Amino acid sequence: MLDALLHDHSTVKAAQRRNLTQPAVSAALARLRDAFGEELFFRRGQGLQPTSFALSP
Repeated sequence: MLDALLHDHSTVKAAQRRNLTQPAVSAALARLRDAFGEELFFRRGQGLQPTSFALSP
């Protein structure tokens, strides 16, 4: 899921890429945020901007 969000910068587009609903992608993002204990994206206009943590190897 993270790879789709990093590529698309949008929960809607990531959902389309993975054949999921936007709420399912948002829920998965929330689970990732909880698992890592870090913010992974922040809102930038209509899209999502990855944090440095999300981009780290």
